[in-house]
Amino acid sequence: MFLMESEKIKGIIDKLSHLKRTNKFNSKSITKFVFICGEQIIKESGAVKSREELEKEKNKRQFLIDRLSSNNVICIISEKIYNDGEKVDTLTFEEVLAELSDDILIIVESYGTVCELGAFTTNDKFFKKLIVINDRQYKDKKSFINEGPVRKLLSNNEDSYILAEYDYDSFKSNFQIKEYIQRIRDKNVTIIPNKNSNKLQLKVLIYEFLSIIEIFQPITKYEINYIYKKVKNFDEYNIENREKHGINTPTLILRLMENMGLITVAGEYMHIKGDSKYYDALFNITKENYSNIRAQVAYEIMKSFPERFSEDENENITVNE
Repeated sequence: MFLMESEKIKGIIDKLSHLKRTNKFNSKSITKFVFICGEQIIKESGAVKSREELEKEKNKRQFLIDRLSSNNVICIISEKIYNDGEKVDTLTFEEVLAELSDDILIIVESYGTVCELGAFTTNDKFFKKLIVINDRQYKDKKSFINEGPVRKLLSNNEDSYILAEYDYDSFKSNFQIKEYIQRIRDKNVTIIPNKNSNKLQLKVLIYEFLSIIEIFQPITKYEINYIYKKVKNFDEYNIENREKHGINTPTLILRLMENMGLITVAGEYMHIKGDSKYYDALFNITKENYSNIRAQVAYEIMKSFPERFSEDENENITVNE
């Protein structure tokens, strides 16, 4: 029996269809994405270094990841997502990650970060998201970085440019960096719901998928796609810029979401990773509404599809009927 064959689930989907968001909105509760660029974190073997290794090496990028990561901030790290099997080059792939992010934080400390700084300052859409940390010792040096990207930053929004001592202890205690970390964590997420089925915004679609997963988990890829089209009243859909980045199927979208650390996949079932919140990204519902709907869904799944839950998940699921 498919989840969609349950009359209770059908009724919930129908109810949610009438509560879908149609207008632009801001939210503090929805988790935001921050793209962090810095010193390379890959070993010679190609494997990503562990958090413990990076801490031991006093990696400034890892320091920022540790300080920013929380229920309302997901840090996006390109090396942990990109693999040699991708159909696009790393620059195009990083443009996708920049598109998905609310902020792009660059520590200028390697050839790679210099390239990223140059690429992102030439794109107006990405430029507005940039926060750049540069080594104070090069403040007055005549260089491409200072005469090009840095000058452009200073002339448009000097508040997004931080000069810091790159000594690790000084870097960690820098007041501007601490203040910007808090500012990022306090920011609202702005979402404009997808309406045009032939030109979906990938970032918004990811939020909309996460909303469905949070309410109906554990859930399959087919069920996510079915509910999404049902709620949106779409027969089919296409993602904007798919010709460039190649992401245009539920399989590829969900794989990206898993690699970004947004969801976990166990067999064919998907769950939200951690305690991040997305339920009101697609639906205009309160936390109380969500809790009630989620309890009804979990109870119905436990009753009709108990194999989807582990023993721990089966405990304490109750609903007022």
